[in-house]
Amino acid sequence: MAANSESWPGADQRHSPSWSSTHGVQWYHPSPNDYWRWTHTGLRLLFERNANWLALSIEPAAGSGSGLAMLIGNYVEAGLRRTIAARGVVWLLNHAGAALDRYPPLSDTRQGSLIPNFHVVAER
Repeated sequence: MAANSESWPGADQRHSPSWSSTHGVQWYHPSPNDYWRWTHTGLRLLFERNANWLALSIEPAAGSGSGLAMLIGNYVEAGLRRTIAARGVVWLLNHAGAALDRYPPLSDTRQGSLIPNFHVVAER
């Protein structure tokens, strides 16, 4: 997948912001191919190579606790065939993941982190 800032809406206008959000982790789901796995360093490189931004911010939307809860929840939901029983388990997993994200080593982008998605704000 190649990115070109000229194809981004508003990229050719001065002082136009760009807001982007992308997934960080997800289970393999071909349709017909799997998608790229974005990282904060990969997103920074992509944005910096394709435009001269006045400001660029790349922040995790959640931490590794939420990322792990999301992945486990996907399998729980699939295993329980999306029944009413899955809802409670997934709800508990999501709340436990959010609680774990309050612990600093699980909330930042260090080696081995499992960040579910990133929010990018870029201004020209």
